[in-house]
Amino acid sequence: MYGSIKKKARDIKSIYKFIIAAVIAVVIGAAIGYFTVNPIVNLIPVWSNIKNGPWSTNFSIGSTGANPYVRAWVAENGLMALNKSEVIYLDAYTDDDGNPLLGNCNYMIQGAAPAARW
Repeated sequence: MYGSIKKKARDIKSIYKFIIAAVIAVVIGAAIGYFTVNPIVNLIPVWSNIKNGPWSTNFSIGSTGANPYVRAWVAENGLMALNKSEVIYLDAYTDDDGNPLLGNCNYMIQGAAPAARW
């Protein structure tokens, strides 16, 4: 009787050890994945954007040919990208002088409107 209790206790300990090891492995794997992929995803605008002054765009956003990193960047930034044939997303984070855009300032966007359906 005492031997069967010891065996059950050993089985429970081994189950707990397995569960703890599995949780640690998942946490370490998630951390490695996040800290290796996230910097690459954040470099997508730097590497693949087309720039004109402070404005930039990426023509693969909304495209079926977008690579996984562009898709991850779109998902991370909450952009509900329409099909590439319907829209071009333009971003600007600085003004013409290179100063960051501020929420408490007023800005004027000048230039010709692109040929598009409005």
